[in-house]
Amino acid sequence: MVVSGEQPLPLERKLEREKMRDRALGGPAQEDLPTIPDHYDWVGEPIVYMNLGYQTRNEEVDSSSKNSDSYYTVQASGDLLGMESRISLAKSAYDSEHREVLTFYKRPDSPDESMAGGLKFMAAGDIYAVSDSLIFSGGDGLGIDLQFGEVSNNDSFGKRVIEGDGPPNWEVELYRNGTLLDFQTIGSDGRYRFIDVPVEYGDNIFDIRIFGPQGQSRNKRESINVGNEMQAKGKTAVRLSYTDLGESLIDDKPENIVADDGTIIELREPPGDKKAYLSVKHGVTDWLALGAAFATHDNVFGQGEDNQYTELIVMGAFPGISLGFNHVSQDDAGEAYQLSGQTRLGNTSLSFLHKDFDDFSSDRNPGANLDTESEIRITGTFNPLSAFYAGANPISYSLIYDDEQRVNGSQIETLENLLGFSLLGGRMTINTTHSEFSQSESRTLGRTSYTRVAGYNTSIRAEVNYRIDPDAEATSATANITWLPTPHIRTQLGLFKDLSDDSSDSVDFTASYLLDKVTLSASAFVVDGGDNALFLSAEFSLGADSGNSWSISGKPRSQNGRLRARVFLDNDRDGIFSDGDDPLSGASFIGRSEWKHRETDDYGIAYLDNLSVDAPQSFGLNESSLSDPYYKSTFAKSHIISHAGGVQKIDIAVISTVEAEGSLSISRKGKIAPLAGIPITVKNADGDIIASAITEFDGFYVISGLPPGNYLLSMDQQALQRFKLSAIEDIPFVANADDGVVYIDAIVLR
Repeated sequence: MVVSGEQPLPLERKLEREKMRDRALGGPAQEDLPTIPDHYDWVGEPIVYMNLGYQTRNEEVDSSSKNSDSYYTVQASGDLLGMESRISLAKSAYDSEHREVLTFYKRPDSPDESMAGGLKFMAAGDIYAVSDSLIFSGGDGLGIDLQFGEVSNNDSFGKRVIEGDGPPNWEVELYRNGTLLDFQTIGSDGRYRFIDVPVEYGDNIFDIRIFGPQGQSRNKRESINVGNEMQAKGKTAVRLSYTDLGESLIDDKPENIVADDGTIIELREPPGDKKAYLSVKHGVTDWLALGAAFATHDNVFGQGEDNQYTELIVMGAFPGISLGFNHVSQDDAGEAYQLSGQTRLGNTSLSFLHKDFDDFSSDRNPGANLDTESEIRITGTFNPLSAFYAGANPISYSLIYDDEQRVNGSQIETLENLLGFSLLGGRMTINTTHSEFSQSESRTLGRTSYTRVAGYNTSIRAEVNYRIDPDAEATSATANITWLPTPHIRTQLGLFKDLSDDSSDSVDFTASYLLDKVTLSASAFVVDGGDNALFLSAEFSLGADSGNSWSISGKPRSQNGRLRARVFLDNDRDGIFSDGDDPLSGASFIGRSEWKHRETDDYGIAYLDNLSVDAPQSFGLNESSLSDPYYKSTFAKSHIISHAGGVQKIDIAVISTVEAEGSLSISRKGKIAPLAGIPITVKNADGDIIASAITEFDGFYVISGLPPGNYLLSMDQQALQRFKLSAIEDIPFVANADDGVVYIDAIVLR
């Protein structure tokens, strides 16, 4: 046989056949991957995000008034003292104070494990206090939160707290199953938090979309399944939390931001409450769980009042429905109870909630003003056009009715409806809220928003706010168009129109230059009446890189984990990088699309960003990127668990393998014909099967990836019997590292 440089090697032909089979079958089969657990370093390699800016403002009211100031956001995450640490330093323009927030987190290395004492989750430092259905409504402060047995972020039956980090003054939108639920602006502490977020019975996919003033965008996804959450039979969950709302780990006690006329622009001064909470839940049967909670609230709202509470919790999960009952007693006062339930009928989710208060005062009922509160939620989807058009998208809807009866006899009824549907390639959301007051007053407000990605480089966001009753009128309108004319240039045009009597229209335009190392932005802001402002900013991230250096990136990275992969030729075949091994450069990886373009350097090292922290991330070596087709990785493609700021260090050993090939044919009546479909196996010296193949249509077989050593080649005896052929003895052969290819003598069966 003659082999020239233009002819593919047998191994290359085999790989190409596998690719063709994968394409024909719709892709490779899904794999059950091994899991590489998380780990925490005592001192890790931090990831730092920075947004540095300068603003100058000219107020036309006072032509001599020209103000300028700097602003910045620094967010870092990394391992410290064996825990995940997150710190945020932020200062807004014209703000004399800066804010510091530092929080430590710790979770088990894998979901099926626990830490000491069965601990599943720990948060310490600047945390958010417990939020439940009848007693507490959360709050920022210095404290610690410990959860044993399972982790819960619920604040009420059928409701959740969804929180995260982001640069101050960025906008956050919260979507559930594709429908916009709420939005807010990130505060000066660099944290966003959605309280009492309703969840449906069944699957809930929450998308958190964060938008920056220069057209930046980030996306995060969380999933919650309601109906399968009840405490498992025989399992116990414990939560212990303490929060001092008047303190911070490193920040001085903040002061309110006050305008020149004394108006409070942002409320920062904490009330000084202290909240302690202990809950225990136990799964009694497959359908019943019981629990109890004990809580203390000292210096309520900073007024010196102390309250203590005892709660009984009953939860039931039946086919298609979940029920809950809570009863709370307040020491030396009254009591409260809550009855709740959730179910699903087809595409419709139903939820109800009823609270009754009797001389009961808490965060959820300040001053004991509430007598009863009832809520009914109906959410779902329908598709009126499905009968006419198979590709029609469904319409999502939500109806929420809330009725509050107060001790003084007053009543507030609220009906909120939300409708979401596809329109002109985008997503339209219509939200209206109607409120009825006992004084025969009513108010109806509405908001309609539209988002669309028009092509790969243009996105549109628009919103109109209006009042329907009384005196129907539009109150304001906004529109934002983001356009990327090139991969390195991002522009955004923003329009705001105040449709009320007090007009304050504005226009802003931003241009950003997206470099590999930094994103530079310039924004101009003009208000009707002559006021204007100019913003200049630089946005970048810092992270450790190989060779004891730091890498700079124009993309935010502090919210995710990182992976430090080292690829080396394992010359001594011990699986450990040592002096006798050779680093391999130019190797790339699979798992995320951007990893295909991130190659190892001369040290054999590559840092891979955006390692998922919400779910296990698949990871493997792209063997086709190795410089020698006979190199084979001993590392199996795996799922990796990580945390924000964590750096997973993985060494990938590569060995030089040998390819064995030969042919099998049959001779009858003097004619030799190839024998196809015969299983071939290769055994090592211990008799273990380490590789296999099946003869192709031409009788040839190729067995690749064999480490150097002594082997035995055998053929499936049952397959041979189909051709009435006698069994043959195993054929010994030797694979040497320098051979590359071992040619086994042609086998002719008679």
